[in-house]
Amino acid sequence: MTGDPIRKAEPPVLGTTAGSGAGGMFYASVAWVNAAGQEGQASDASSMTAAAGQYMTVSATGAPANATGFNVYAGSTPNSMMLQNAAPVAPGSFYTYVPGMVSGGRAPGCGQSVQFRRRLTRTILRG
Repeated sequence: MTGDPIRKAEPPVLGTTAGSGAGGMFYASVAWVNAAGQEGQASDASSMTAAAGQYMTVSATGAPANATGFNVYAGSTPNSMMLQNAAPVAPGSFYTYVPGMVSGGRAPGCGQSVQFRRRLTRTILRG
């Protein structure tokens, strides 16, 4: 069990902004983060093709009440997506993905880990 569960994020909304990028096909997913810094399960990936001279923007929608921000995972293939931001992005904001800017980030996780366990008590009713 966990004290402050945070749900799986919806697939991100992708867009573009002007930049000096070479363009190409990009993938991104997001994961909500709670006040304790615990990350929920990453969303399914969204993809888009950005033209030369554009960067991909990533935003998350449907923030749960306990979310303080979201993490962005992006890459040129679904299997190469890595964490892009150093601190969670504020809900309602967007992140601009610059290919090659981050190297060595971690891959998307499976959600929160167990914080505590609760024993299931069994009672035999006699009667």
